[in-house]
Amino acid sequence: MKYIVCYILTSIWGILVAVGNISVTRDSLLNVVKASSDLSCRVTAYRNLADLYFEKPEEADFLNKMYFTAKEAGDKAQVFDALSDLAFLYTKAYHADSALYYMRLLEKSGRPEETLPHLSLLRMRLFEGRVRNNETETAIAEELAFVNKKGVDKKNIYIQMEQAYTTGCALCSESKYKEANPYLETAYNLACQLPYKEGFKFRACTVWNFLSTLSFMDQKGRYIACVEDLLRQYEKYYELYYARQRPFYNINVRYLQCYTSLLMRADQLSDQQAEYYYNQIVGMRSQITEPIDKYNYFLGMNNYYLHKHEYDKALKTNDSLIKYAWIISPSNVPDLLDVNSQIYEAMGDYENAFKHHKFHMQVKDSINSASLEEQLGELQVKYEVDKLHNENCRLEMKNRLILVITLFIVLLLVTGICCYLFYTLKRERRMKKMLGELNKKVGESEKMKTAFINSMCHEIRTPLNAIVGFSGIITDMTIEDEKAKKEYYTLITANAEILASLIDHLLIVANLDSSDASLPCEPANVSNVCRQEMGKLEQWAKPGVTYRMELPEDEISVSTNEQYLSLVIENLLNNANKFTDTGTITLKMRLDKTQGTLRIEVADTGCGIPSEKREEVFQRFTKLDEFAQGNGLGLYLSRLIIKRLSGSIFIDPDYTEGTRMVIDLPL
Repeated sequence: MKYIVCYILTSIWGILVAVGNISVTRDSLLNVVKASSDLSCRVTAYRNLADLYFEKPEEADFLNKMYFTAKEAGDKAQVFDALSDLAFLYTKAYHADSALYYMRLLEKSGRPEETLPHLSLLRMRLFEGRVRNNETETAIAEELAFVNKKGVDKKNIYIQMEQAYTTGCALCSESKYKEANPYLETAYNLACQLPYKEGFKFRACTVWNFLSTLSFMDQKGRYIACVEDLLRQYEKYYELYYARQRPFYNINVRYLQCYTSLLMRADQLSDQQAEYYYNQIVGMRSQITEPIDKYNYFLGMNNYYLHKHEYDKALKTNDSLIKYAWIISPSNVPDLLDVNSQIYEAMGDYENAFKHHKFHMQVKDSINSASLEEQLGELQVKYEVDKLHNENCRLEMKNRLILVITLFIVLLLVTGICCYLFYTLKRERRMKKMLGELNKKVGESEKMKTAFINSMCHEIRTPLNAIVGFSGIITDMTIEDEKAKKEYYTLITANAEILASLIDHLLIVANLDSSDASLPCEPANVSNVCRQEMGKLEQWAKPGVTYRMELPEDEISVSTNEQYLSLVIENLLNNANKFTDTGTITLKMRLDKTQGTLRIEVADTGCGIPSEKREEVFQRFTKLDEFAQGNGLGLYLSRLIIKRLSGSIFIDPDYTEGTRMVIDLPL
């Protein structure tokens, strides 16, 4: 209790002294502004006033005055400084429009090579601000638009650093710290290559996200080395550029950030280092007035006490930490309450540990509920605004309602008429097209019917004439030549078989066309089928033609329909014999075990089939030679049968000595 009272009294005294000093210093600087006619002196005074009111509402006002005074004086460096700080100020407050406004002013204030370092740094900070406010897509779109803009040199070190940093920030926003680490490290290393004065600001900007990835990857040693290096850089930069020129610059805020970050890794520090950084923080106590700085102050102390296992002091500092967390970041309060519970647990005071854990859960639920209520309130306000907007729209539309309805009716009528005319025209065109296609099909059907009738008449008349003629001779009692009558009887029988075969083909085509079902199959000796069909063909052998068979030595049996397969081979052999006057007709069969097929080939050295007709010959009633014997059904019937046997039939395009028909059947 004594510790807390002393701390409160000391803090109040420090605040009163600080306020008094600020008031006196402010008046002195304002007197300089009023009394001095030297613009550079006034610029310096405004700079000091802005530093004096760091992170207070007055800071933006003094920076604005600094900008206009520096612009009047023609001091580009101070113009850049003022505009950069203004843009950064609004970026931290996340007033993106204001930040972009000052960035545009900065862009117009100098040559591209002069403004690029400042603008690149501000774009990086604005990107990070958008990402933290859940506007990652907008941030990425803006960055891509800038990078892809004409005239942007992507090899420039500032642009390369900017791209690496923004990529790393975007990945960090998705908690992809491991993937973000190489990009952020690249950005940090590029910043280290820049001249010291410019490079320091980029290092200070890039290092914190880089440290987050190192922390995630548990690279504690490197983390500490980076923070200590940053601390040294702050000290050096302040001594070189700020100690004399900007005496009111609050460098302790930067030191405090570094000390707190180092004490958060106190387990990796030596006792002397931890003690040193702790003493540095304690020495700043009287100079710390802002809630965010006090939050960092107590955070560093709390981590130090936890590291030293001084749990009583840790509890006190954690209570102070919770008080300031309620001011700057209420969402952190539940985790800090949980730290109290863990401290009591470490002390063995399980009753208090349980109470604080329970309190932690209640506060967490309360904050979540408050967040939901806040969102609900925002939605309610938005709803009321939308409701008022709708009311205004309704009032505006009331006076135009009759005109709109009239126009709508007229438009509806015109649209209906146009649709009707369009539909009628479209239907008429479609009907004409269908009628044309039907007429074409009718013509084709008529031609096919005529060709079929002519073909059938010719095919039926030839054997029928032979049957009628020879029947008349046989029944003529005046002819006593019995040998001739027997020969005529044989001819009658042969022509009758031709006629019966033709009728059978027609019946088979009709039967197969009426269904797509597979044909019934059973094991059959295909070698024997080939020999039988070649034997039949040799009865009609031509003197100038050689008939050959190339069959495997072993008998080949497959599951197929022997009757229909015989009919296909018979058709192919008959076609080959019909169009081959000299040369060779070959029936070949072989197994292709890799493809799982049985291949049957019928090759001849006849007139062949033109390449453009190789598919046409498989259509019904197709005859390449109208005067040749046949009805144009053989190949059409063969393809129907092979398809129903789950195989394929085609003309070999690589065979040039005549025609080679190929059948592939599954094993």
